[in-house]
Amino acid sequence: MKGVIFAGGEGNRLRPLTTVTAKSLLPLINRPILDYLIYILADCGCDEVIVVVDHLKDQIVTYLADTDFPVPVRSYEVKSYSGSAMLIAELSDDLDDETIVFPGDCIFDFSFKQVLDQFHKSQAELGMVLRKELDPIGKGGVIVEPDGRLSIWKKSEQPQRNEYALSDSLVYYIQKPLIEEIKTHAIKDIHLDLVGHCLNSGKRVSAVIQNGFWAILGRIHPYLATNFWLLQNMGSSNYIGANAKVDESATLVEPYFVAEDCVVEKNAVIGPNAILNKGCQIEAEVAIDNAILYENAKIGAGTSISFSVLAANVDVGEYTQIGPLCIVGEGASIRAMSSISDGARVNAHEDIAAKSVIDEETLGPSSRPDGLSELELRLYLLINEHGELTYDRLLEHVTEHFTEVNEALGKMGEKGLVVKTESNPPLYTTLIP
Repeated sequence: MKGVIFAGGEGNRLRPLTTVTAKSLLPLINRPILDYLIYILADCGCDEVIVVVDHLKDQIVTYLADTDFPVPVRSYEVKSYSGSAMLIAELSDDLDDETIVFPGDCIFDFSFKQVLDQFHKSQAELGMVLRKELDPIGKGGVIVEPDGRLSIWKKSEQPQRNEYALSDSLVYYIQKPLIEEIKTHAIKDIHLDLVGHCLNSGKRVSAVIQNGFWAILGRIHPYLATNFWLLQNMGSSNYIGANAKVDESATLVEPYFVAEDCVVEKNAVIGPNAILNKGCQIEAEVAIDNAILYENAKIGAGTSISFSVLAANVDVGEYTQIGPLCIVGEGASIRAMSSISDGARVNAHEDIAAKSVIDEETLGPSSRPDGLSELELRLYLLINEHGELTYDRLLEHVTEHFTEVNEALGKMGEKGLVVKTESNPPLYTTLIP
């Protein structure tokens, strides 16, 4: 059995972290997301894991080569991305009778060994993991029978008792004959196309329902929440690493993680849900809660940081306020008495002048496609934020006439920015996640 991890996405919603670090290498506390997924796949019986790479691929290739794992792990570079199912088809010669597919940015607390046992018992040709919830972006749902089989795939205005949203079915089990069928029928996407194809053609499709913790880490909210969930469940809620120096007057509020070689000076308040990675320097009277600091961040006296992420080697001047939901990129410098708020993003290596007030992103034009009209840009950002949207839901978010929306979508399709899926109902999605 092989494991496949899709780790090629650009991670635009987590910029500027992902401008310099591959999304699957972002840390959960102090270990890359990728580590957790590889160990899960090894634990459930995979004899090899294939990591699909594209954006910042050299980082991942180097990391895999330099890291010991319990099973062989190798990378595979995307040749021409046209959907997740087609990627699996590209890999077909290297896959075994059974394949487990994970996105490179998910984390969960259920046992995949038990999930796999249920797929085997139901003799599933295609298996997926779902959780009960309403369908917030109009993707439609599936009816799960008592034995786990999926009997219908449809869009429903009123979810039934045993109807589950398809939006979270991103973890899959696929048998080899089905991979050959992907090639035969040119099926593009597992999530959006393969499920419907299998149900319509009478394949054995099975679902396992999970209600525990489960997050897709494509945005700052779930990324923060997952780090805090791990912090609360890792067995120690008050970790202080080797050679860390915490002044006796500082206050540490559980849960917290203070890694090796950190320095926390007098009267600082760290926590709850504060993660300081290796070598962070926290000066006097700093307050940090519900925040993640990567390695070697330096925080000036009297600064307050809340519900935010600061990348490695960030230098923050004294009496600055950061948060909520802000991201400061690697190597950025924020001078004294500044205010970074309301989800602002500060680009990597940017120098923010003293007493600046920033409440929006400072990312350069490369963070958005060039040459789009105002409507096209709004539609692109809307689709990119949600991942996928039906046409009806798109119209609910704009005031323009549907003919203008159709024209804008058509132009973005010609530019290769947006694609319309063959699912029912059809979805609009960006090609590069």
